[in-house]
Amino acid sequence: MIYRGMQKNKPVRLQKAIADLGVCSRRRAEILIQEGKVRVNGKVITQMGVKVDPRSDEIQVVGKAYGAQKQEKVYYLFYKPKNTVSTLSDPEGRPCLTDHVKYLKTRVYPIGRLDFESEGLMILTNDGALTQKITHPSSGIHKTYDVTVDQAVTQEKLQCLKEGAVVEGKKVVPVSCEWSALRYPEGRRPEGSRFLKFVLQDGRKREIRVICENNGFKVTRLVRVAIGKIELRNLRSGELKQVDSQTILPLF
Repeated sequence: MIYRGMQKNKPVRLQKAIADLGVCSRRRAEILIQEGKVRVNGKVITQMGVKVDPRSDEIQVVGKAYGAQKQEKVYYLFYKPKNTVSTLSDPEGRPCLTDHVKYLKTRVYPIGRLDFESEGLMILTNDGALTQKITHPSSGIHKTYDVTVDQAVTQEKLQCLKEGAVVEGKKVVPVSCEWSALRYPEGRRPEGSRFLKFVLQDGRKREIRVICENNGFKVTRLVRVAIGKIELRNLRSGELKQVDSQTILPLF
């Protein structure tokens, strides 16, 4: 299957060309190149640094095709349901994003991920450049989570949660951790609530769950309610909503 460059341009790095085509993120493209799953003009490319002309070179990527015309960039807000893998396929056969986007005319990819047990807001797009911006550590985009734990959190324990934990060998600290104002009117929130609001920046794998478990709490529900200024609002579980680029711009 062949992807053809769609606009006159100076040579660009292969992984960037693949991302700009909306195939996947630049980071994922680099992995595919290293695995020998990308060809340029029929030749397998496994080294980083190869440059291509997006108009004349033929780029072949593991059997996925988009055609020869530049695709319009599309953006969707998606409420990932609980117990759904936040990728387009799963070797274990679990429910995944493809079950929700297979009817779309344009192939889209998730920006970032949510744990299998977690639910909430994700952004899906074919805009590789946007994916790179949002996932890069320098983006500084905060993500907000509504978290329910199995027992009341005292002021003392809340302070412990704010101190973070070691996740994947690295000490991480949330941007903030407070009792959630989503569940109680202002001024009526009791101390010892089971409902928490976490704000993260990078968001390492299972970060919130590890922080809670290290302090004796089990997370019973975890919902991402915002990415930057983009909020989940009234989206229902499994619902997909197309938005324009102006909706995404507030992220930056």
